[in-house]
Amino acid sequence: MTTFDQAFQEQLAAHYFRDDVFVSAVGSLVKPEYFDSETLQALVAVQGGYLAKYNACCTLGTFVQVLQRELAAKRVKIADMTEVQRLLAVIHRHPLKDRQFVIDTIAEFARHQALLNATMTMADALDTHDPTKIDNALKVVDEAKSVGAVDHVEAMDFTTTRADRIARRRQVAQGSATGGGITTGMPELDKQLTPWNGWGRKELSILMAPPKGGKTAGMIQFAIAAAAAGHNVFYASCEVSEEIIGNRSDANISGVPMKDLVAREREVEAALAQWEATPGMGRLDVQAFPIRTLKVSELTRVLKKKEAAGISYDMIVVDYLGIMRPEMNYGDNKRFGLAEIGQDLRALGTVFNAAVLTAYQTNREGAKKAQRNVTDGTDAAEDYEAVRTADVLITINASPDDRQNGEVVLYFSEMRNAESGLRMRFSQDLGCMRFLISFVGYD
Repeated sequence: MTTFDQAFQEQLAAHYFRDDVFVSAVGSLVKPEYFDSETLQALVAVQGGYLAKYNACCTLGTFVQVLQRELAAKRVKIADMTEVQRLLAVIHRHPLKDRQFVIDTIAEFARHQALLNATMTMADALDTHDPTKIDNALKVVDEAKSVGAVDHVEAMDFTTTRADRIARRRQVAQGSATGGGITTGMPELDKQLTPWNGWGRKELSILMAPPKGGKTAGMIQFAIAAAAAGHNVFYASCEVSEEIIGNRSDANISGVPMKDLVAREREVEAALAQWEATPGMGRLDVQAFPIRTLKVSELTRVLKKKEAAGISYDMIVVDYLGIMRPEMNYGDNKRFGLAEIGQDLRALGTVFNAAVLTAYQTNREGAKKAQRNVTDGTDAAEDYEAVRTADVLITINASPDDRQNGEVVLYFSEMRNAESGLRMRFSQDLGCMRFLISFVGYD
């Protein structure tokens, strides 16, 4: 890692004070608190105020006038004016021939200094033994980790990558590539989840249904299918325990109804042993959280801890959005909190490069519609904003006759990258938690 010593910090300050191109490109990453010298911190703060007002660097003479006004107004305090003279002389003598080096390095510098400051904040919080201060310090650490992150992401050259996109599509057409999606375990459903041929990474997919409509059964089956295909899956249950999720998963894999798991123990064990022996099997980790307590920030910390232990996940399943807790208390405006959770879950997929799958309930009118036709996003409980962020919103629908025949209709309500309005009919057996068994046809 680059050594961010006093010489580098003075070099950086020279560009921040005199180089308009530098300021335009990465000036937002320069913060007074990132500098070790208190005098340099004060000078950078004054320069930052000037840039915010005039959007351009100034001459040495102008800066001295601005500094004198700030000192006179007591908005800035500087103890060592001799050091001010030395620093301004160094900054304005610098040849500014190494702009690109400083631009390439500043993101690393900013993150390093932000984390250093966050570490000291955390140490102070730990000394107080105050849970609130410690929680706030953890948030500061998380924010510090993201400083300058976007500067490490290269933009795609649309023209030069055309051949790569064409080759990728041809591979998908020939069956030699999956499209990069996380399989649902149902080829017919994967095919409609374009362009990924499955759940898309960095996307939020939502299953919406009335109470007892099969949401959890669907999420369990899709998690199992992803793990069997070699993907690592994290399943966060906000409603029931790990043991219940485990039993439901056993029923799905074995095809043995939940009520018969004990009586048909040998059959269940044989099916599980065979499933676990699947070549290239991924992980399926399940963790339960008390209802209405899990925040996306807390889930992020859990996943970061796993990441630090060398475990990364391709798919994150949250059961489910409607019973999570927003980051702040919105009082009577519950819909704002639900909208925030949806947005944060989508961002979670981007942070971990994973597909995020969750569920949501329909309102009363939606529950009625699910039995006679199909529901859509406007039937979301509380407010449409809760599901508006979704890249994929699939509603689960079944009339009394469908239930009798063991069938279900999936309706592609709102699709960001796929065809909306599609109705797909599948056979199912919720008694043994098999949300989808086989594709019946298009309605």
